[in-house]
Amino acid sequence: MCRVIVSVLLAMLMECSSLSIPKAEGQATPSGGYATGFEAGAPGWELSGLWAVDATPGSMPGGAACGGAVSLNYNNGAGFNTGSANQGDAISPMVDVASISNPVLRFWCNYRTETPATSYDRRILRVIHWDGSVAASYTLATTNPSSPDVDTCAAMGTWHQHTLALDGTLESIRIAFRFDTVDAIANNFEGWFVDDVSVEGAGPAGATPWIDLYATDFESATGWYKTGLWAMDGTPSGMPGGAAHAGSSSLNYNNGSNYNTGSKNSGAAYSPPIALAGTQVELEFWCNYETETTGLSYDRRIVEIWPATQSSVARPPLASYALGTGGAAPCTGMGVWHKHVIPIDPSTGGITVAFRFDTVDGLYNNYRGWFVDDFVVRRDVPAYLADAPDDLSGLAASEGALIIGPSNDFVPLADGHVILGDRQANTITILHVPTFTIRASYAAPAAPGDLEYDARNHLLYATLPTSDLLRLDLVTGAQTLVPLAAPAMDLAIGNDGIVFATLNDQGSEVRGSLAVIDGLGGAVLTTHIGSFDALVACDRPGNQLITGGRGLSPSSLTRYSFDPASLAVMKVQERRDGGSNGVDLDVSPDGDHIAFACGNGNVWPDPTTIWDFSSNDLSVAFGSWGTGASPASSDFSIDGVYLVAANYGYVRVFRAADHELMAAPGAGLPSFDQIKSVGFSRGGRIVYAYSHLGTGETNGLLEWFVFDP
Repeated sequence: MCRVIVSVLLAMLMECSSLSIPKAEGQATPSGGYATGFEAGAPGWELSGLWAVDATPGSMPGGAACGGAVSLNYNNGAGFNTGSANQGDAISPMVDVASISNPVLRFWCNYRTETPATSYDRRILRVIHWDGSVAASYTLATTNPSSPDVDTCAAMGTWHQHTLALDGTLESIRIAFRFDTVDAIANNFEGWFVDDVSVEGAGPAGATPWIDLYATDFESATGWYKTGLWAMDGTPSGMPGGAAHAGSSSLNYNNGSNYNTGSKNSGAAYSPPIALAGTQVELEFWCNYETETTGLSYDRRIVEIWPATQSSVARPPLASYALGTGGAAPCTGMGVWHKHVIPIDPSTGGITVAFRFDTVDGLYNNYRGWFVDDFVVRRDVPAYLADAPDDLSGLAASEGALIIGPSNDFVPLADGHVILGDRQANTITILHVPTFTIRASYAAPAAPGDLEYDARNHLLYATLPTSDLLRLDLVTGAQTLVPLAAPAMDLAIGNDGIVFATLNDQGSEVRGSLAVIDGLGGAVLTTHIGSFDALVACDRPGNQLITGGRGLSPSSLTRYSFDPASLAVMKVQERRDGGSNGVDLDVSPDGDHIAFACGNGNVWPDPTTIWDFSSNDLSVAFGSWGTGASPASSDFSIDGVYLVAANYGYVRVFRAADHELMAAPGAGLPSFDQIKSVGFSRGGRIVYAYSHLGTGETNGLLEWFVFDP
């Protein structure tokens, strides 16, 4: 393939089978996450009890499969009668949710059992942490579900979809479906059927990713102005469905028992002012109630949107929504927590939300009232920050390149976008590479060096030549300087917003101390004084740090345990012959594989490969990726399936697990140009390579190639 080089300086650019991500049978999807329709069986799943993948029994109402020919189901081909009580689990492979924005689990469900409730023949969904602990457990039912966050089941014999928001801070999880008959009676039914399971970003394909502008669960909310009987507590305790959706408190209208004051009464609860931004904004809250009627005539429940500068009744609100039968935002039945989502016009700049209750008269006011919980106003994030499959439809070519200012690092995003740091212009720019379109540009206080992106929180971190770490919020554009004990040499993103930085505090760029930083809070938590190798990467599932020697011969490779509670870092293992002239270090998303690119290779006398080291034992190598002489850089795809690597002149893409060469894009660089870093797009279909041009390194070349596995 030939290159299309465009010399443009950045300074001159100023219902059932429809899954919402492409279905891949039992494996990670190109955008991260996981999807399977079980058509290829259940590879990587652990099945116990009567769980199987097939299409039996054929008598199942609604069918034994949702999409395709088979499903994951609990029965022996006819029913689940074994003569005694029985149970079993179907547990998925490990799924990385840290790389997904707003991860959700979706699956389709059908069943025929003794009861649709939870007393017998229980259908249980569990989320299992990577360490084996149960992070969450939900029992599925049709009425008064014990776990409303997973959606109520439909009637027996009807395929229906469940959606569960996942806690992405768990990093890596397994999904488990458990069936428990509880007893040996009435077990001659067909059982439970699960199909089209996916873990993905919130919303259907192409949907808007969101970020919270204001959120509260009313456990300790401040800044709210209340009139009438509005309160924040957990009373009355006898409220059907509970007086709180989550936690112990809600925002509710009653006197602790009811809203009977002897006469008609009303009141409003006003939120604090909420600044708006973005192109789409929505209000979400959960609601429960027990009142005289579900309609609009009496005991009215109204949501109002006011300008942030005014929350009185001096003029009409910007918008008003009556909740109830026939209202603008209908409620479900009394005593059942349910969710409301209301769009908001972001052009107002700022709003106050008001919940207004009005009895209208003094009759029949002995009910428990209105309950509001889990309130959030959120905005869309820029599309280029979303984790989504790369949209290649508008590309005029399958590869290209452009000349840019000199850079130390870049971060690939999705859909052809990258974050570039220009150390000459002192800028950080988000660029759509195929069309050479700048989406955003930020002035940095000094020349940006190493860049690391916390995709979950949309935060970019950049090392500087000063003793500061730059934190850039890519949603708001806000910049924060985090003071360090010395200039940072290299960065790694850990769990829960933690950032690790090796410090140049020993007079060289080879070894130094290690700073542990609260990235979300913008402050150093602790600094471990010592002699850590400059290159650092994080095995997040294992809570390990991996360091590598930079520019040394030999270059050591070391792993450390990290305790997030005590912030302790302890050396576990070191090999001093990890390579020669270390230049780049990367850990796979599942934490199992280490790629340590060394200019003279990982073992002498072979300077043409990058070894695949085990993160559990540095003395073990699973094989190697053959880059050709003088390996320069490597990067795993966010699903861990592929590795892009390069020597100083050529780019190659490998299947990570078996090291098979999948693609060798480009024709190679002239000998005086050198590839310095490579990267995989977060959408999984584009690979990038950045090169210094010429010996003066005054310009750089950013190349991109469509990867079609």
